[in-house]
Amino acid sequence: MSITMILTDAGRAALLDKQSQGADVDLTHMVLGGGTTALDATATALTNELERQPIHTWNDGTPNQLDMEALFDADPVSPYFATEAGVIGDGVLFAVWVTSDPGGAPFPSDSLVYRMAGVPYRMRYYLGIDSLPSDNITIQTQPLDAAVQATFDDHIANANPHTQYVLKAGDTMTGALTLSGNAADDLHAVPKQQLEAHKTSYDHDGQYARKDGTNATGNWNIRAYPRRVGGNNLNFNWSGQGGQPPWLWGGSNGQDMYVYNPANFSVNNSAKLGNASPGTSATANTIVKRDSAGDGHFRLVRSNYPEQGSAPSSSADIAFRNNTSDNYIRFMTQAAMRSWLGGSVGVGQSWQVVSRSWGVNYTNSTGRPIAVAAWASGNTSTWSWIRLTIHGVQVMHQDNHEGINVFGIVPAGHWYRFDHYRISGYYSTIRFVELR
Repeated sequence: MSITMILTDAGRAALLDKQSQGADVDLTHMVLGGGTTALDATATALTNELERQPIHTWNDGTPNQLDMEALFDADPVSPYFATEAGVIGDGVLFAVWVTSDPGGAPFPSDSLVYRMAGVPYRMRYYLGIDSLPSDNITIQTQPLDAAVQATFDDHIANANPHTQYVLKAGDTMTGALTLSGNAADDLHAVPKQQLEAHKTSYDHDGQYARKDGTNATGNWNIRAYPRRVGGNNLNFNWSGQGGQPPWLWGGSNGQDMYVYNPANFSVNNSAKLGNASPGTSATANTIVKRDSAGDGHFRLVRSNYPEQGSAPSSSADIAFRNNTSDNYIRFMTQAAMRSWLGGSVGVGQSWQVVSRSWGVNYTNSTGRPIAVAAWASGNTSTWSWIRLTIHGVQVMHQDNHEGINVFGIVPAGHWYRFDHYRISGYYSTIRFVELR
């Protein structure tokens, strides 16, 4: 992966300072980190430095370019994506690089490397010096230990240095393979040639009809028949029939079926269902029977039908009875119900925005109960409250820092008043409404 580092302000200052002294800036280390914040030339350190290694080799054979290298061979404390890197010179962050997506999830899209235990990383960087304010740069190196260098060179030269992993091609797994799923299922290996041979002959020499119909010669009419014991196939025809069949299938053990003659059937106690006698009065433990007028008498009708989740239609009627001595259930229209309710709150009334002031008594002179409400919202920044008093009784009180509201029913002829208090701030919206 090719990266471009930014010369930091601290690095530029070090160059100019050493230039004025006739000295060189010493580049000594490379650093890696896992920060999630973008960095620029003002950076003085990586956001989350995790590893630092000395520069062990360098050369300046390419014009206007320094080639430097560091080996990160120590295991990191925990695996991480290297999202930032830098070069240390004269003890300051001389140059820095950070991925364009440092906080990407589930992992950064262009991290430099994924650092993990057991896998060394050789970081090599070419520093272009033609655009720097001076060329007074030297690189202080710390050569690798001979054994470390030999081990690393062997690692690179080895075609399969990580024998604990299976190669993508040309490798053989000798140990156990654990798969997710049912642990009782076996995993079998089948030669490819055997699969190919089975694929080309899966109709098994014409014994079965293939799904694609390529070997379905002749007229195939495949059916599954239930058979009676010692008899022929049975046909179940989906066709309604009138009258009474001479034979019916039935059984008593849920497994064996037999035919029965309906002529031998009898209904025990046909006049009494469940040993209960019919009756025309609301008598306990009797079956309801209509009287001579065609009416049925009940004490109480109960239903287990679930509650209706929606409002009744405009044509729905409402059941009622005239009084406690009236045993007849009648029905009235919704219009008749509204006329009967008459002065109830909400019937023939509508919400209206009204002009009201805090601390002033207002009297309900409509002759009917009305609903009143007030709400205020805004930035009071400190504690505030609003209160509704109806005919001398405090009905509702609410306090808050932002939105507050109160609501109440005012009987005909009663007065009501809204009061409020706030320490500081303001109400951006105040509204008084009445249902009248």
